[in-house]
Amino acid sequence: IMVGVQPDGSAGLDLWSFLEPFSAGVWVMIGVTIVISGIVYWFLDWFDTDSDSLELDKRPGQSIFLSFLAFTGQFEFRPVSSSAQIFTASLSFWALIMMSAYTANLASFLVVQNTPSIKINTVGDAVLNNYVICVVRSSTPDDALAVAWPEARVLRTQTEL
Repeated sequence: IMVGVQPDGSAGLDLWSFLEPFSAGVWVMIGVTIVISGIVYWFLDWFDTDSDSLELDKRPGQSIFLSFLAFTGQFEFRPVSSSAQIFTASLSFWALIMMSAYTANLASFLVVQNTPSIKINTVGDAVLNNYVICVVRSSTPDDALAVAWPEARVLRTQTEL
């Protein structure tokens, strides 16, 4: 027995839906973490000029940009000193955790968004809601359906779907 429900197609396009897996507070904290991480790395490079093989600017802007790239999965830091290596390893691990959480939440969000809200637990629920029930003609479910729910809307097929 199969019950089918067609979606109403009323869902529109939301250009900001990619932000929905995280709350606004989480996005703010991600931004703050990126900026602070860039400043900390800039400070490590300023404190020890040999901490990175790249020539970073005298301003922290490039380090903040590289922190943002690390969040997206593109690691461009070139740490040489132990302190810079430990810091970038922790930043990379944080970015991995955040990307994994985002991906999991996005997948969950998309599944929940596309799940029909109709709950059918029994054949009686389908009959009460006036849904079409598809059964194989002259099969045991067809005979049982005709006896138990003669008022059911039934689509009888010749073969199994």
